[in-house]
Amino acid sequence: MSYLRTPFTLSIIAIFLLFPAFTGKGGKLAAEIVTLKTGQTIRGEILLDNDAVVIIRNSNGAKFQYLKNDIVSIETEETNEPEIEVIGIQSYTPKSKKVFMSISIAGGGFSAPHQYTGGAFSADLLIGSHHIGDTRIFIGGGLGYHGYFGTHSYSFLPLMVALRAPVIEGVHAPQFGASIGYGFSLTGNATHGLYAGVDVGYRYQKTKKSAIYAGLFASFQQTSLSVTENITDTSTGVLSAYTYVAGANLIAYGAKFAVYF
Repeated sequence: MSYLRTPFTLSIIAIFLLFPAFTGKGGKLAAEIVTLKTGQTIRGEILLDNDAVVIIRNSNGAKFQYLKNDIVSIETEETNEPEIEVIGIQSYTPKSKKVFMSISIAGGGFSAPHQYTGGAFSADLLIGSHHIGDTRIFIGGGLGYHGYFGTHSYSFLPLMVALRAPVIEGVHAPQFGASIGYGFSLTGNATHGLYAGVDVGYRYQKTKKSAIYAGLFASFQQTSLSVTENITDTSTGVLSAYTYVAGANLIAYGAKFAVYF
């Protein structure tokens, strides 16, 4: 029929098909039952009802259009089911941040048992997830710079994986951490070796996406040290240089500060 194709009718149909929405008020829900000449019945919400067509949306959100001449009756049925809000155009909700970074600095002392003591400094950069499940556990990986300074100085670039876990969930919480990796020597007088570290302290969850941490740490760096010393031969009085290599474990300890964002 030609009147179904008029601009006005097509515009009305397009509006109802593309932008359907209604807001539930609670209480009783009025459902329409459309009965066709074929005997078929469709139950749902009438979106458009004019002299030409009827458009109905069922409980699954599907829309159907029928010619008025094919419809026997339209009845209204009330139920006690609560209405729900159906929005034709879904609103956009930004996704939660999944990737976090941690920057930490630490300082204190170090010792190589039966050998040397001195000062220690480290700076680490980690990238990972700060929300495992519904917790604020951080799991990630990264690298750092670890320096040991004293009579003899050594420095390493460790590659590591790390875990940072609060003891309780909350804005203020105790936290412990653990790291393990491999330290690559940056100086010629030390070899590469296994690295491991632990820390415990206090974390303040500043916002949902950022936190501040302060605590105490201890770390272990496995290495072999090459040491050259000038020694005077007591029998000849000659001063000679002697180099020896010995396995050593560098143990660092002190205070640590970190930020998560």
